[in-house]
Amino acid sequence: MFLPVGLIIRAIGAAHDYHVESSMAAEANWLDQERERARARAFWDACVGPDACLLALGHVDWSACVIDGIRIEASIPPPQAGAPRAATGPSQGGYRGSADLLGQGPHGLVGVPPGRHVIETRTGDRVSRTSVALYPREALCLRCDPSSGAWAPYEKAECDAIVARVADGSAELLHYATSVADPLLRARRARTSAEAEKECLQHTKQVLTHILAGDEAKAAGSALLAGGSLLGAPIPSFEPLTTFVGFNAFELIAKNEPRKAWLLLQAGLSILPENPTLLAILGEIQISAGARDDGRLNLERALAREAGLDPRMTERTRALLAT
Repeated sequence: MFLPVGLIIRAIGAAHDYHVESSMAAEANWLDQERERARARAFWDACVGPDACLLALGHVDWSACVIDGIRIEASIPPPQAGAPRAATGPSQGGYRGSADLLGQGPHGLVGVPPGRHVIETRTGDRVSRTSVALYPREALCLRCDPSSGAWAPYEKAECDAIVARVADGSAELLHYATSVADPLLRARRARTSAEAEKECLQHTKQVLTHILAGDEAKAAGSALLAGGSLLGAPIPSFEPLTTFVGFNAFELIAKNEPRKAWLLLQAGLSILPENPTLLAILGEIQISAGARDDGRLNLERALAREAGLDPRMTERTRALLAT
């Protein structure tokens, strides 16, 4: 007589369910802890490594400042071992006009990992929000207009002055590692670059699918999800995303679908704001279509942030501007 296999399994399980469940739970907990430690190590390395960035922020209401979903404590914390040094100079000293240029400190964050970041502050009774993409070793200087709430980059001469103030130690800077990365890790919201890039590319492929189907609303929704998937992750390179968007934009142009190519590039630029590679591609397509002035403007914008421009596009962009 053969006992049904299911009955044998149930009989064995009745005796060992508790021990098996406990063992599996312990194993799962250990694996989860290992994953979190790996995320923490990758995040910390990105904050203190040679590719870390400077994000200078002028005229920010730090009492209502949120960066990457984390409300910022505006005090200047003491440096931790291994962390990048934060300047501790006076809020309005350092060089002529600094108070007007940056406003009262803090003046931004040091040790910001390359990647996509979202900044929120308050102007009057409104929330002012902007998204930025940072590239390895980049210093990005932004100001928030106290009256309109609009965000804009500082002029190059102003950026040079701000970087000089950082270099001489008279700027007040928060550490991204302690102000943002640590809370993200404790809340288990931090992600590895591989995890974020994979999810972002999946949503970006959906953007293209919706554009091809003529559903612009769904394309915009997928672009929003794609951008959101990059938050909380150090991203050393956006090359897989820009290659996907650029290749398919040129493919759509070759198929005489300029509107769909433009929509795809605009979606890409909403995911990666001011991305120089996508701006260069957009400029080239605009020049080919006869919109020479708009095209040259976008090519110039691309070269202005060469730190994030795909090296394969740099000489091509310069050559187009020279014609």
